[in-house]
Amino acid sequence: MLFDIHAQDWDDELLALFRVPRAMLPRVLDSSDDFGETDPELLGRPIPIAGVAGDQQAAAFGQACLTPGMAKSDLRHRAASR
Repeated sequence: MLFDIHAQDWDDELLALFRVPRAMLPRVLDSSDDFGETDPELLGRPIPIAGVAGDQQAAAFGQACLTPGMAKSDLRHRAASR
């Protein structure tokens, strides 16, 4: 784990310890940030990519777990709740 969740940045001490150049790591963004846009040739115009969802969060949303207290679970993944 090279990311310091308290500083919200890559940990320079760990990067040095494991000899990982900071330049090879991605820029860390909030999940509702500006990630760029699609190639205009794909969909006729550029479409903004303004957010991402991890596997469990996306699965919970896809199964309509939209209000606090709802949960979903399946046999292949850990449970997700909102």
